[in-house]
Amino acid sequence: MSSSQPYAVNGDRLWSDLMELGKIGVAEGGGVSRSGLSAADEEARQWFIRRCKDAGLEVHVDAFRNDIGRIPAKDPKDKVIATGSHLAPVVNGG
Repeated sequence: MSSSQPYAVNGDRLWSDLMELGKIGVAEGGGVSRSGLSAADEEARQWFIRRCKDAGLEVHVDAFRNDIGRIPAKDPKDKVIATGSHLAPVVNGG
């Protein structure tokens, strides 16, 4: 995408995604637990990968198990923006 093409945040979709992700790894007594390499961690990672692919992003998983989604560049000279987040909250976090 060219730098002249703006991106807009869809607030409703963002909220819906956060609420959906928050259902993965719900802990007894409240909060969310998705410790590394747990079943909930893997489920959250697969959810993230699906959401990236649904949005048309290329997905790469590196040697440290970082899941990276990026918009494919149409021109090799295009600049790339990368962003990320932790899918594994603190125990009983949220």
